[in-house]
Amino acid sequence: MSKINITKNQFSDLINLFNDVFLPLKNFVTKEDFLKIINKKKFKNHFFPLPIYFGISKNIYLKSKKKIILICIIRANIY
Repeated sequence: MSKINITKNQFSDLINLFNDVFLPLKNFVTKEDFLKIINKKKFKNHFFPLPIYFGISKNIYLKSKKKIILICIIRANIY
């Protein structure tokens, strides 16, 4: 199983995406949809001013896009 490290903000975005906070988004968008959100402030005829950017490389995306299970391991930084 391949692993990717994500930031707390990326983790928060995933949780929000799965809990419909970013409606009308239900999943990650294509590059074409992303550009429409930036240029027209719309997604599927709904006002949507800011794209949700996950920030991983295309190589990592292609390796993990077919994964069905997302396993999260949270490492707490204790100071």
